[in-house]
Amino acid sequence: MDNGKNRKKKKRRTQGIGKEDILVLLFCLICFPYFLSNFSARKQLPWDSVKPDTGGVTIPVSYALGVKNVPIEEYLVGMLAACCPKDAEPEMLKAQAVILRSRVAAYYASQKEMTEMSEPYWDISDCRREWGGEWESALEVFSQTVQDTKDFVLTCKGSIVSPPFFFLSNGNTRGGSEYKKWGKEYEYLKSVPCEKDVLSPAYENQKEYTQTEWEDSLKKTFSITGLPEKIVLLRDAKGYVDKVRLGDLEIEGEAFRRIFHIPSSDFTLETVDGKLLISTKGKGHGFGFCQNTANELAKQGQTFEMILAYFFEDLQIERKKISEISFE
Repeated sequence: MDNGKNRKKKKRRTQGIGKEDILVLLFCLICFPYFLSNFSARKQLPWDSVKPDTGGVTIPVSYALGVKNVPIEEYLVGMLAACCPKDAEPEMLKAQAVILRSRVAAYYASQKEMTEMSEPYWDISDCRREWGGEWESALEVFSQTVQDTKDFVLTCKGSIVSPPFFFLSNGNTRGGSEYKKWGKEYEYLKSVPCEKDVLSPAYENQKEYTQTEWEDSLKKTFSITGLPEKIVLLRDAKGYVDKVRLGDLEIEGEAFRRIFHIPSSDFTLETVDGKLLISTKGKGHGFGFCQNTANELAKQGQTFEMILAYFFEDLQIERKKISEISFE
C-alpha cells in the first residue's frame, strides 16, 4: 500500500501544475503588488520624519473604530494641516507650528490626564480628501516644519501661553484688553496693523437669512420672535463687534457670531425686504496671530521669530519639552 501511494504522488508531480498551484499563483500575482505598494507607501509616510516626543506624550483622537493615542509631534502635523493652506510660506508655517505647540503645551500643563482636544486636526485620510494627489508632498513640508521648530513654545514671564490665531483681519488685530471676558491671561495681546489683508479676495462676504431662518437660529438660545425694528452693534476700538442689541436683548458679539456662523467678528446687519443681510470684513475673531499677514511678512523675508515678535511683542520663544512640563 505504501508503494501505491508513492506512485500516485510521483505521478501527480510528473503531470505538471495542478489547480491548487494555479490558484496560489494567481493569488500571488494579484495580491503581491498590493502588499508591496502599501509597504512602500508606509515607508514613505511623512509622519516618519517626525521624531516622537521623548516623554511619550500622546493626544487621544476619536476615530470611527475607537480612540487612538497620537504622539504629540505627529498630532502637531495634523493640527498644522487642518489650519493652514498647503501652499503657505515656510516661515509662516513655522510661526504657526510654534503657536500650536504652545497651545498643546498649555493644555497639557493644565491637567493630569490628557483628554481629547477641541483643536482642528486632520489625519492622513483628511489630507488625501482635501489635497488630492498633492497630499504627500504637502505633508512632508508640514512634517519638516514641526521638526524644525521642535520644542519651541511661547512664554510670558516664564509661563507657557496659549496664543489665539485666525485667518484674516479687518485691517487690524484686536487688543486682548478690549475683550474683558478673556481676562488678564490675554493682556499680552496688542493690536497691530495688517494693511494687506484688505486686498485679499476673501476680505468681504455677505450672508442672507430669511425671517424664519433668523428666528429658528435665535430660538435655540434666546426667546425672541420676528425681526427687531432696531439693531445696534457696539464695536471695539478696531471695528470688531463687541455686543449686539436686538431691542431689549443684548448678546455678546462672539456669541452672536457663533449662532449665525458669521465668518468674521467685523460685521454689519441690515434688514432688506423682510430678510436679514449680514456683511463681513475679514475672517475670524481678530485676536492674536493673523495668518494672512504672517504669510505676507514671510514673503518679505521675515523669519518665524520676527513674525511672532510682530504679533506678540511681550512674549518670548523658549525651548521646553512638553513631557517635562509640570502640571499647574
